[in-house]
Amino acid sequence: MTTDTVSSDTLQFALYYAETMKWNVFPVPPGTKMGYSEFAVEHTGRRWGATNDPAEVRRMFELRPEANIGIVCGEVSGIFALDIDTLVGHGKDGFAELAALEAEHGKLPATLQAESPTGSRHDLFKHPGSDFYITSTANKIGLGIDVKGDGGMIIAAPSVTAKGVYRWRNQLPIVDAPEWLLNLVTRKITDEEKRIVRHAPPDDEPTQPPAEIAKLERFVLLALGKNLEWFEDREHALHTVWGIKRAGYGREGYRIADLICSHDAFPETQRVERVNRFWNDRGASAGTVSLASFWKMCADIGIKQTPAEIAAWKNEESRRMFDEIAVKIVAEGEAPLQPGMQNDTPKAKPLRVISAASFAGRPAPEREDLVAGLIPAKIIGGLYGDGAVGKSLLAMMLGVSVTTGRPWLNRIVRKGPVVYVCCEDDEAEVHRRLENICREMGVDMAALSDFHIVPLADEESVLAGSDGRSSVLATTPLYAQLLELTKDVKPQLLIGDTLADIFAGSEVDRMQAKQFVKMMRPLVIPHGGTGLILAHPSLSGMSSGKGTSGSTGWNNSFRWRGYLDKVLDEQDNEADPTHRVLRSKKLNYGPQGGEIELRYQNGCYVLRSNETSMLDPMWRTRRADRVFLDLLRKGIAQNNRVSLQPKGGCYAPTMFRADASKQGVTFAEMKEAMQRLIDSNAIENAPYGAPSKQQFRLYVNS
Repeated sequence: MTTDTVSSDTLQFALYYAETMKWNVFPVPPGTKMGYSEFAVEHTGRRWGATNDPAEVRRMFELRPEANIGIVCGEVSGIFALDIDTLVGHGKDGFAELAALEAEHGKLPATLQAESPTGSRHDLFKHPGSDFYITSTANKIGLGIDVKGDGGMIIAAPSVTAKGVYRWRNQLPIVDAPEWLLNLVTRKITDEEKRIVRHAPPDDEPTQPPAEIAKLERFVLLALGKNLEWFEDREHALHTVWGIKRAGYGREGYRIADLICSHDAFPETQRVERVNRFWNDRGASAGTVSLASFWKMCADIGIKQTPAEIAAWKNEESRRMFDEIAVKIVAEGEAPLQPGMQNDTPKAKPLRVISAASFAGRPAPEREDLVAGLIPAKIIGGLYGDGAVGKSLLAMMLGVSVTTGRPWLNRIVRKGPVVYVCCEDDEAEVHRRLENICREMGVDMAALSDFHIVPLADEESVLAGSDGRSSVLATTPLYAQLLELTKDVKPQLLIGDTLADIFAGSEVDRMQAKQFVKMMRPLVIPHGGTGLILAHPSLSGMSSGKGTSGSTGWNNSFRWRGYLDKVLDEQDNEADPTHRVLRSKKLNYGPQGGEIELRYQNGCYVLRSNETSMLDPMWRTRRADRVFLDLLRKGIAQNNRVSLQPKGGCYAPTMFRADASKQGVTFAEMKEAMQRLIDSNAIENAPYGAPSKQQFRLYVNS
């Protein structure tokens, strides 16, 4: 290792730590001491995604080149660290405390040391081995001295913060800690803990149906978020794991149990992984412990089945959906109780209150994009457009960009697998379009191994629908198959083409609209992905320029909604059939109303000009000018008097207000555009009519 860390490559350091030092490392968002959400245990099976596998380290850091480096401490990496704070910048003089400890017990031996940008020092020592557990603590052995042990982590060189760079202070080997320090920071693994040995994860097939597995995972994740204290009781966590194992969830149940056991707040401090310890405890295969207490806890805090889960339960009456609680028959001929239902009045859901002060000292999670500055990640969105306008082609181009990491419409995209549910075009047409896209983007089609096409043009394509007698939706077997596919693929983008093909309900039913969008979330959100549903606008949606259809529930539920539209002249004719405009009609987490002008070229869409990019700060100005000129030409063609004077009924911004609003241009922007065009001599206020009754009207200068 070199101390010249500023010029060193982060990836090379991460690989050195993993390959040579055998440390488990992971990428850390700059300015934080946590991992990225896409590498969390629910996605990688590892806390923070930490590993010393070089290939996996390379993959993570190439996906996150901006990341700092985190090193996991403890037996897994063979090290632990003392983090000694300085008085300046921390308010705690850890060095004075360490000096007092050394005066009492003896000097610490020389060992590998690192320094943080704030002046704190990390002294690294060898972990004493599998017979000992080192608890990570803060200020316990001395004020300003933290211990980074089993389950802890440190930031390593050449990581950078706003205050400076992490660096190695020396190149000494890591040595054994003195006995007095080990006495302060370690505890002996008990005989009870030693009797639990590591087992390979189970590989048995679940006997529970896919819908049941998905429901259990959803309930566990919600319960961890709403009632973490319940799981902090060791017996509750242990019995839940046992209940999952006994209920026949198989290897999928082991994965879900790990979500509980690996949670950061779990208080157990065993040498082996908690899920391995709990799952393979001899009590897990004997006795009468079930999931009853878990389901009851979920009902008590208001976690209920979705309509789709209720429908799945009805279709699987022979299976025990809620273990011992849900199979109780309330009366002959009646259905079993559902979660959250009681024979008497249901309990009120406890009000969950969060103090804003609890956020203090914690950086807000960063917001992530699928397409930089345009489409957020981890949402369900919609792309609307009239038939044959080209929305499927545009979505396929986005799919190729996400699969390969290439830009889409000059915007950076988040790279990852794609699932394309194609219900309108057959395989031959998909092949032709992909061939054009790959040629224009310079992509080898062989590189699209992670672009997964589900061709349903000639197949049943409905994912969910209603029986027409209520607003409750039920999923179809195809939805269950798609759910299994997405669990394997873990898509960063799921394209549903189109809404009319995959949704067999009423588009004007607000409740059904919101249900269906929620049903799409389990397909992508657990994997950090984005769902994009293609849809056709109604006639009123096209005439109004809003590009909507059906209930407002669709627009309200989509976190982003785009509208791909033709560009019409003053006679409402398509003067240029290659000209399209993509308008951002809704964006929950940023500015909306933007537009991108496109041109169809060689089987693909390209930016019509560099000036129309939403990333250009002048795009709103140019758009307002264009809209004003288009509307003025249209008014002149219809022999309408359009005036510069605000008094009277012919004031141009007032006359154009409704049509301009449809294109995302405000009244104030129209006024500014008119003045700019006058100043630049693009339009003029010229006299017309008889000299005795001379009036003025606006004209476009050729």
